[in-house]
Amino acid sequence: LRANGGQTYIHYDPASYGEPLWEFGHGLSYANFTAKRTSTRQPAPATATTAALAAAPLHFAVDVTNHGGPDGAFSALGFIRSGHAEAPRNKRLCGYARAANIAGNKTETVAVERAAANAALVEADGTTAIMPGT
Repeated sequence: LRANGGQTYIHYDPASYGEPLWEFGHGLSYANFTAKRTSTRQPAPATATTAALAAAPLHFAVDVTNHGGPDGAFSALGFIRSGHAEAPRNKRLCGYARAANIAGNKTETVAVERAAANAALVEADGTTAIMPGT
């Protein structure tokens, strides 16, 4: 966020406050990591009901490589967002996984899996709905 801000990223509007100085989750490490998403599992077919989608896990895997330097830890963060006209929302953290002590010049796979219900919105009548998004 911005140094003079004070807003949380959930309500952050770049049009009003300007672009963030750092992306959410930006950090520093003495190790030199790269991360590449290797797989994503869709929770259910597009024709599935909201209940079926909410029961299925969201899953993605990331290969994390330490390109040298000391052993280090890496946290893979999973975000969801929606540009759907009925339910636009900013990027939101939905899950994370941590790989501890990745040795220099080694690669480890980190898997993040969370309930798809994390992406659900509550309608005015109290029912849940999952809108298209990424």
